Amino acid sequence: MLSLWKKSRKYISVALILAMSLMVFGCKKKVSDFPSVPAPTTSVETEISETTEPSVVPSVDKLKVALPYKQTTVNYLVKLYYAKNNGYWNAEDTGLNVDLEYLDSLPAQFSVETVFVPDDGISLDTLAGFGSDRPDIFLANDLNGAVEHGYCADLSSSLSENSLVSPDNVYIGTVLSLVKDHKQFGVPHYCSIPLIFGNVDYIPEGESLEFRCSVDDLEDYIVSIKENADEDTVVFSRGYQLIPYITSYENSNEMVNSYLLGDEYISDKTRAQSVLNTVVDLIGNYYVDGVFKNTNEDGSDPVYSRNCALWIASSAEISLWTSYYPSKLYFVQVPSFKASDKSVPYLTVYPLCVSNNSSNIDLASDFATFISLDTDALLLIDRLEHKVGYLPVVSSPSVWDTKIADESFGYIASVYENEMNEAVYCPNVTNNDLRDTVELKLMDCYNDIEAEEFNLSLAEIYEN
Repeated sequence: MLSLWKKSRKYISVALILAMSLMVFGCKKKVSDFPSVPAPTTSVETEISETTEPSVVPSVDKLKVALPYKQTTVNYLVKLYYAKNNGYWNAEDTGLNVDLEYLDSLPAQFSVETVFVPDDGISLDTLAGFGSDRPDIFLANDLNGAVEHGYCADLSSSLSENSLVSPDNVYIGTVLSLVKDHKQFGVPHYCSIPLIFGNVDYIPEGESLEFRCSVDDLEDYIVSIKENADEDTVVFSRGYQLIPYITSYENSNEMVNSYLLGDEYISDKTRAQSVLNTVVDLIGNYYVDGVFKNTNEDGSDPVYSRNCALWIASSAEISLWTSYYPSKLYFVQVPSFKASDKSVPYLTVYPLCVSNNSSNIDLASDFATFISLDTDALLLIDRLEHKVGYLPVVSSPSVWDTKIADESFGYIASVYENEMNEAVYCPNVTNNDLRDTVELKLMDCYNDIEAEEFNLSLAEIYEN
């Protein structure tokens, strides 16, 4: 399992991004590692010219797309795609202010049928149900599964020729996280991060926890909650879920550079296991003290029964939990061991994939890339269907501004805007088998609290 996980993140094919020579990349990559991409010979944001003629369009009747957007939104994206590719885009316009009636007046390069899917993508079962009529483009919920079932086209060649796939535009790690067996099987669309969710009803009087905190800060805070809360209060639900995201070594200047010490385990198995043991014992002590619990005494979920002070969840769930806890939530970054260390972004990337049985893979790939990486397309999407809890995969300041302006998520987005190139990539969505294995191993680790012995083997996770 480890070899598959590492290969999926460390290699990119010859065809991808300018037919480059085969190179090896780590889980964390700086922009400088991205291969050079020639600047486009003409700008896509050109002034409208009276003499401009539409380019020849492919002989395609329709694309079917499985996206988390309404049909009307996708229709506008198709018109925007036509405008920018055929000289009908005014450089003074943006996706936030372009006249929708003007877009309506333009012809469409192709028609589109939209199948609405959840924000976290389409399941494998739903994909299988389409049979040979799978959508040309789909937001994948399980990339590895879709690849293994043969649902995904290799996009290496088409992305290598697309000027939007540039180090000046897209965070390289988001692209590389979608490589499997030296092939590019998706376009990064957006991403999410794990956060500690807190219920304001359980904040100790006169205390607060900064968004960025250390493990020691968190420990002091949860002890205070425990001392002030009722007996049936669960201070931290499923605290074991913190383990894969601890981002620095205790009593060391080193930072953890991968999800659940995956890279560190390859470099030094003994050292990585020692670091994990420290974290596992730390979390185990909280369970022994009754600070961390997975369920209420009756077996119910304390988050749903609203007697939980803290829990960990994806930023993609902010809207869900905000509706369940109206005006009750606050958020904290997963901590590092030392207050002086910043906790890097742990990203889950949601990819747009192209079906390998699409009748026009090149067009589908180009449109998927456009709606994922073009600034105006992203601004138009946000204007029509604003989503909370998702971070952009592009560095465009105007796109980030729309996230930072959000009342509930804006501060969090502002913290991460300048740290995306330091990100660690999680197996959620891209490798659900690894994610599920880790979850099961973590649960088993804390099944017998009374024994006060907690063991989690990296070898069992990465070598079985």
